[in-house]
Amino acid sequence: MANITLMGADYLDVPSIILPKTGGGTAQYNETQFHTWMGDNCILLNNNLFSQDIKLSATSFDSWTASTTAGTILAAQNGTVTKIDLENYEYYIEWTWCIDLKQLEGATMEAMPDRTYGEFYQVVHQRPYGLASFETEADTYNYCTVLFTSSQYNIYYNTSGTHTWTTTMYGVYCTNTAGTLSSTSSLTPNLTPKSPAITARCNKSYFATDRKTEIDSANSTIKVVGKLYRVDRDSSPIKNMYMNAVHLYSYPL
Repeated sequence: MANITLMGADYLDVPSIILPKTGGGTAQYNETQFHTWMGDNCILLNNNLFSQDIKLSATSFDSWTASTTAGTILAAQNGTVTKIDLENYEYYIEWTWCIDLKQLEGATMEAMPDRTYGEFYQVVHQRPYGLASFETEADTYNYCTVLFTSSQYNIYYNTSGTHTWTTTMYGVYCTNTAGTLSSTSSLTPNLTPKSPAITARCNKSYFATDRKTEIDSANSTIKVVGKLYRVDRDSSPIKNMYMNAVHLYSYPL
């Protein structure tokens, strides 16, 4: 179930919502309807797999030396460990994140970061490993695979002071960290989700090194939410992509 903000009011753990349709009438939408692309019989198992709401000052940002080389200011952390069933299902870990930076009074609003946000998806599934399994297409090896990482945005002030955006990550942002499995062969391993690491990186166009000391870290916020979904085995898009590719080993174009 999801938390929803509608007309300025917050509603917690909403399983479905009825909305007016254009031209009259209403339509009901369930939580899982928004995730039908994930696979068959999608179910939200845990909407609080991981939750983080901290100030930037709680990371090592203040002691970080501004650099055009990316630096981790907060390492990935473990989410709720979950025993999963890979004989019958595949799993998605959904990471939603938002980092809002505040500037000190009098800050130079040029090449200055403002906000980064986005979503990461990881899929836990089984697929072939090794040439012998390529030949037989035996999908018995456990993986946690990054599905998609580019649904993220960087809002910033450019060198002319214009408030604009890019999908290139600079400033303070999240980086995808795959979860770990207690076994690569067990059908019922324990899944340990890993939250996105928090990273900082400067750039002359997006986050000039001189701007670092003008960030108000005590009032800048980092929010990350992790959720766990389940779909039927062999129904996730990424599983089928891998199996189609493996099929080419014995049946090349």
